[in-house]
Amino acid sequence: MLITTLLNVDENMTVCQGTRDYGPGEMFCREHIEKTVKDVFHLYGGSCLDTPVFERKDILAGKYGEDAKLIFDLKDQGGEELALRYDHTVPLARYLAMAGTTVTNAKLWQVGKVYRRDNPVMSKGRMREFSQAVRIVDSLRCVIMA
Repeated sequence: MLITTLLNVDENMTVCQGTRDYGPGEMFCREHIEKTVKDVFHLYGGSCLDTPVFERKDILAGKYGEDAKLIFDLKDQGGEELALRYDHTVPLARYLAMAGTTVTNAKLWQVGKVYRRDNPVMSKGRMREFSQAVRIVDSLRCVIMA
């Protein structure tokens, strides 16, 4: 009761469409699955990478073809156009391009949330925010698990 009073919460409060809250029981399962995926990635070699949840829009624009309309657009206070990452492939490719020849281990992987400005269908598991695991096997092959 105190929390609802402090936050001015009413009965009509909901999460944004295409997103959801995960309670402690669900998080226990999600964390177990995520740990298993990370353990397998470690087992087969490679290094973990973490890229920003948003990228410059010009980096993302044109990289997804028809799906580009599903990118969430942002603008920072200085007017720079940004976008939430649609998946991990373009941010990983940007990282590799920026690192150039300094990347000696091409087996990189990343696990994290991605965002799609889509018409969510919760019953079919189509969400606007979801977790994705990506492993770059080498510079030519990429494995994606959503």
